[in-house]
Amino acid sequence: MNIERIHSAARPRHRVWCMSGELSDGQTAGTYTFTDAAVNAQLGEGSEIVVIDAPGKLLFWDSVGHLAYDWTTE
Repeated sequence: MNIERIHSAARPRHRVWCMSGELSDGQTAGTYTFTDAAVNAQLGEGSEIVVIDAPGKLLFWDSVGHLAYDWTTE
């Protein structure tokens, strides 16, 4: 997993590149969380997550609910 801090953002945000094995399904369809709880705690609202072994899958992080939402599904 690679995590890059986006310094030009008004609030802490990150860009993350990860493998699908580093994610686990959330309680609702289309949501995910990281298997490493330390990553969940450090990401800022609206962080972008690119799942590199699932082409086209892009997730956005909700820091309040500690969930990543898949914006590539309907």
